[in-house]
Amino acid sequence: MKYFPVSKYSVSFGVSLNKGCPYLFVGDVIVKFAGKKIATMESLLNAPTTIQTLCEDIISHYEQRQYLLTGKAMIVAYSRSVAISIYKKILELRPSWKEKVKVVMTSSNKDPEEWREIIGNKAHKNELAKTFKDNNSPLKIAIVVDMWLTGFDV
Repeated sequence: MKYFPVSKYSVSFGVSLNKGCPYLFVGDVIVKFAGKKIATMESLLNAPTTIQTLCEDIISHYEQRQYLLTGKAMIVAYSRSVAISIYKKILELRPSWKEKVKVVMTSSNKDPEEWREIIGNKAHKNELAKTFKDNNSPLKIAIVVDMWLTGFDV
């Protein structure tokens, strides 16, 4: 098995190399995804406890290192809904980070109305790219799903 650590709380994700079946490890408990693997993965990764733990780890990691290193951080989310959940949880835990953290992903006609203010339009995304490249800007953390993963020159 190959393991991908998710947090310091012994939550990790792995894929069985024998059968290609994904597993979620929570401490000593192994949850095997069966049937609708993607839907199950989405529900586990977007679960409130998973998002809470992940965001606490991200915040802790960032706050411990922000004075040691300069630069920006990029969080790659599993899906659009996970990205929004991460964004909302980070702002719930750190309301003063409204200018520090942003979501960068393409919009869809199917997006809930509340997402539109967070995602913005194409001009907004272009402005975020420009701002993210500026080391003096308050934007320090970008949550991405399908944008900036390749070919983004910071």
